[in-house]
Amino acid sequence: MFVIRVLRSHNPLVNLRTFRDKNFSIGCLFSFVLGTGLFGSIYLMPVFLAYVRAHNALEIGEIMLVTGVAQLITAPGESTSAF
Repeated sequence: MFVIRVLRSHNPLVNLRTFRDKNFSIGCLFSFVLGTGLFGSIYLMPVFLAYVRAHNALEIGEIMLVTGVAQLITAPGESTSAF
């Protein structure tokens, strides 16, 4: 109902017509996939390590530290150039 109302409105709250642009839609899709991957590695991995692999909090922290450092090193952009 939200999509129908927004598409019929002359002054919509969220302009969904921007998804007609192919580049914008692909960028949104890639952003969604990246966000899903980050969610999996940041939230679900410690849960997996605790319940399936039966690690304690220190072991989970050590494993997650390695993942965080790897993400920091491989992160593109201006954040690494400031150092």
